[in-house]
Amino acid sequence: MMIALQTKVEAKAKYYVYEGALAPYKYKTPHTVRAVLKKNKMTLKGSYVKYRCKIGNKKKLFTEGKKVKSYSKKFVKTFKLSKKVKYYGIGGDGPLRDPYTKKEFNNVLKHPNGLGLYIIVKNNVVVEAYLCS
Repeated sequence: MMIALQTKVEAKAKYYVYEGALAPYKYKTPHTVRAVLKKNKMTLKGSYVKYRCKIGNKKKLFTEGKKVKSYSKKFVKTFKLSKKVKYYGIGGDGPLRDPYTKKEFNNVLKHPNGLGLYIIVKNNVVVEAYLCS
């Protein structure tokens, strides 16, 4: 369910993509993650993968780069949310990026539904978050 293209990325890339699937833990998918939004923070719990990436222009989303690390089922990571963080849904026959409000995005995160979750992080701060079908 990858949406990004493989590409070369500089070793000192400033952006990272964290990727996981919002699935019930009982299915034990390789990268099952839960995400929680509270105030100005996002917490990931479970298993996910981290990539270095480049950010595309406004028409492109992001390009996946080199895999940096896979995190185990018990891993927990908390990020600050940028004051200008953007939330999107992508996939299906809809527009390239369908904007979400924080409340709409959080409502989807509360229910494990099999959607992919991609967050783009710069300096340990979430700048964009995507729900992907």
